Amino acid sequence: MHRNALTRLHIAMVIVMALMVIIGASTSVAQERGILVPRPQSEMTIAELSEEVYDEVKSLHAFEAMPLPNSPERRRTLEIRLDEKTINLLKNIMALSQRVLAKSEDAPERETLRQLVQSRGIEIEQTLILRFSSLTERLNQSLARQASLSGAALLSEESLGELLDGQRLQYLSLASDLTLLMKTLELEETDLRKKVISTLTYFGDEMMGLVHLHRHGLSMLSARSASDGTDADLLQAARFESERLELATKRLRKVVTQLELLGGDTLEMRRTLIEERRGLALTLVDTAVINVLYAEISSEIRDWLAVRGIGAAISFVLFVVIVIISRALSRIAKRLAARALRNAEESVSQLLRETLISMAGTVVFLIGMLVALSQIGISVTPLIAGLGVIGFIVGFALQDTLANFASGAMILAYRPFDTGDFISAADVEGEVRKMNLVNTTIVTVDNRVLIIPNSKIWGGVIMNFTGQHLRRTDVIYGVSYSEDLDHVQRVLEELIAADERFLTTPPAIVRVKHFGDSSIDFMVRAYVRTEQFWETLWALNKSVKQRFDAEGISIPFPQRDVHMLSTSEPPAGRRGEESS
Repeated sequence: MHRNALTRLHIAMVIVMALMVIIGASTSVAQERGILVPRPQSEMTIAELSEEVYDEVKSLHAFEAMPLPNSPERRRTLEIRLDEKTINLLKNIMALSQRVLAKSEDAPERETLRQLVQSRGIEIEQTLILRFSSLTERLNQSLARQASLSGAALLSEESLGELLDGQRLQYLSLASDLTLLMKTLELEETDLRKKVISTLTYFGDEMMGLVHLHRHGLSMLSARSASDGTDADLLQAARFESERLELATKRLRKVVTQLELLGGDTLEMRRTLIEERRGLALTLVDTAVINVLYAEISSEIRDWLAVRGIGAAISFVLFVVIVIISRALSRIAKRLAARALRNAEESVSQLLRETLISMAGTVVFLIGMLVALSQIGISVTPLIAGLGVIGFIVGFALQDTLANFASGAMILAYRPFDTGDFISAADVEGEVRKMNLVNTTIVTVDNRVLIIPNSKIWGGVIMNFTGQHLRRTDVIYGVSYSEDLDHVQRVLEELIAADERFLTTPPAIVRVKHFGDSSIDFMVRAYVRTEQFWETLWALNKSVKQRFDAEGISIPFPQRDVHMLSTSEPPAGRRGEESS
């Protein structure tokens, strides 16, 4: 029966291909048939593709005419090869049809193709269905033989079964292509569509069963491995189940694609694929799937609330209450830490106080969170262990950050500066606005905000201009060599004594420092409070200039004398030379 069906298919294909050859025949085909390297179908003309299909038809006829051997194994091999050649021929016919459909609507080739499909489409349809049934029967026979085989023979038979199953799917895809072709040609394809959808649905149900079977097998193997340990047999069985699950999922995905093209129902199949992927596949999810999943999740939530709703509500309330209490206790811990450190202003820097206060509140809150998590059933011990492992891994990834952290701890411990101090560090100068264990914020004199990593500060020289309560002015004033030095020194001492911001202890020092190129330099050293340093220094400079002017003391400045020589008379040496 199957061979007669093939014969009818071949007759139909010969008629179709003969007319297609007439449609697109050209003399250039015969000239190019000697080419050894096959050209891609996309680069071939309709005439060339028709000639190739026609040759395949003749080859398939010759193959079919050969007698089948008596050996069952050789017979199965030739049957597989016959299906392969038939599938390849049908694919080329569909490709040729698509090339014809690409022509304009009024092209005569389209009408010829329509007439051929209308007259011979039923025979092709019947043959496709019969070939699918034949493959299904041979597949069932192969599965029955697998039950009594083992070792290499079993692997060979399993390979045969997978090959037959793949050919079944290819025939179904060709049947779908035929249905879509008839629809494009505006031919009646309702009955064929129903048959193809029914067969594809049957095949999809079969693949869904395999997906569920192999997934369950993997779950059982995983449970056994967890209880008894892993051995070579379990690994081999798990590999087998995983491969079969992947193959069944791949074929189910192809079935879904074909059914969607034909307008079939794919809801259950898509749900199976989504469950297998453990997530939402955007190419497969639609409103229907979402509604079904929502209904199932809602039902599970209602069942869970009916069983554990009261206990969960109590645990949740306790969780919220503990979190609120933890927040309140963290604030109290901050206040207590601030009160305890208030009396240690001299020994503890402001930076260290702020850090200790913040850490006190954070530690209390974290302890409260751990207690709250334990109330809702989250085990704290694995969480702490996990944090330790994560901290070990993050330590390698964040070495620079850890270096800043360590530098921040050293700055807090040794206190080279405090908030509000004016420092010079990392090639910048400015006031320390705030600091944490990672970086320090400095505001420069022109009001720029700089955030500097602590490792940059601790790794270089730190100059603290306001680290002491007192600061000394080191100012140089130059006077002319003709001035009375005692008079200049007395004037400078009077100016310092007249300004109350200069401290008497330690006493101020006014001395002649050195002899310059054009001036005698006086050094003035006097102490002021750090917060008054700049205003006092600027006022002193102004007072010195005004007093020197009043006392007639000159402040020398660089100057240059230019002597002009007359060009009317030559130099003395030149006059002597001229007279001689």
